[in-house]
Amino acid sequence: MGPTLLQPLVGQILDSHWTGQMVNDVRIYSLDAYEFGFIPLMGWIVLSLLLLFFTKETHCRQIGLSDP
Repeated sequence: MGPTLLQPLVGQILDSHWTGQMVNDVRIYSLDAYEFGFIPLMGWIVLSLLLLFFTKETHCRQIGLSDP
């Protein structure tokens, strides 16, 4: 789900820091634009690591189903 949410956000950040430079009709972004663009990715990594501590090991058994 991360790429689905982060791709448009990173694109908007890159566009907001775009200086207007183009080569062969392709936008050229500065290093600063990429540094700002990757901030949400770092936040997503931190969130993922925090949520990892709330996962429960099931040892390949389904949770919530009664044993027969």
